[in-house]
Amino acid sequence: MAIYNKFKPNQLWKIKVANPSQASNMKVKFQKLKNGERKGFGIYAISYEAPSKSEYIIYLGKFSGRMTKNKTIDNAQEGDVRDRWFKHIGTASLLLAGLRMNAENAFKEHQRNAALYFQHDEDFKNCIKNSILGLNENQLRDYIFKKNGNQISNNRLGFAIQNLTTTNPSNALELDDLNHIISKFTCHYWQVTSNKIIKKSDIEPLIEGTNDFPGVEKIIIQEFKKKLPMNKEFTPSYDTNRQHYHYNPTELIEVGSDEFINFSKFVVAQLNEKFSKLI
Repeated sequence: MAIYNKFKPNQLWKIKVANPSQASNMKVKFQKLKNGERKGFGIYAISYEAPSKSEYIIYLGKFSGRMTKNKTIDNAQEGDVRDRWFKHIGTASLLLAGLRMNAENAFKEHQRNAALYFQHDEDFKNCIKNSILGLNENQLRDYIFKKNGNQISNNRLGFAIQNLTTTNPSNALELDDLNHIISKFTCHYWQVTSNKIIKKSDIEPLIEGTNDFPGVEKIIIQEFKKKLPMNKEFTPSYDTNRQHYHYNPTELIEVGSDEFINFSKFVVAQLNEKFSKLI
């Protein structure tokens, strides 16, 4: 059945510094710790500790194990979910080496929106120079607007822009600084456990599903999409009088609150209901 655990980055990875080929702050590499492997299948979330010290859920996803193209491996309890988590943290902070954003128009729209929204914020302007947002047109074309690599989605970039001054400060970031920033994230995992061998191909329709027959992930996101600022289903409000660039933190799910407890219970209930017969 579904079991909940949470993990801090230093339980899963050792942060390494790469030689940045684009923006100077894009230099974090996540080196997996040997004892940090996380197998199994289930639902996960990423949370972020804001400067106010309140911690909020920012993203929800699913992990369904491992299946090779020729299906020689088709196992829901294989694979390592850390392969998803480091990308979410790396894009949320804009610190991951080798970031890409194939959606050129969306990137440029964020540049325009951010320039307008933060036009009187000198701290934000100073932080741009070391981040992906400070690259010029040629650099963006040569390094960023590519189909390969770790992609930044529209809403992930929106989240990152709102938090740029805390994740990409204007000073040159050393290893201790990078570790401190990454430590603000937490990985939450509602993992389904079973003694049976279960195929990934069997659980995909149950954990993801389709629009007509939604699986656990789609059901949860549909229920909480207004509170998941990095998921594609989240719709930001870009009115001229908005108080926040991308999302209002007070409208998110705060970790440790009664709302988080109810959220967690909802996730567990959906997983147990969908997989009760299979496991």
